[in-house]
Amino acid sequence: MHIRVERDAFVDALGPVQSVVEVKKALPILSHVLLDASQDGLSLFGTDLDVGLRKQVAAEVIKPGAITLSAKKLYEVAKELPAAIIEFQADPDLQVAISCQRSNFRMKGLAREEFPSLPDLRGGGELT
Repeated sequence: MHIRVERDAFVDALGPVQSVVEVKKALPILSHVLLDASQDGLSLFGTDLDVGLRKQVAAEVIKPGAITLSAKKLYEVAKELPAAIIEFQADPDLQVAISCQRSNFRMKGLAREEFPSLPDLRGGGELT
């Protein structure tokens, strides 16, 4: 996965998603947020298995892919970055390099396959 995204848009999307994530769960993967990059942009998804929240962010996707990162740590890092383009590069060992201007970070991710599957909500009934 290799993407570039505007810092302010990323933080605005990540804030509500990371607030849904459960920090003290028996499953470590539930403290993570799923970053899924496709031709549609970047999708952020967090869940505590009861509630889930997905946000879409416009991003330049150089290489599509998906990885999970610690929601709290990612949010803390992103908030402190300057208002510029953030670049994410994930390698096959699930190490993610995060760079923004002169700031550089590395985070260890978990595989997308360990994350709970996303519900398919298309074509459902209506609630009034």
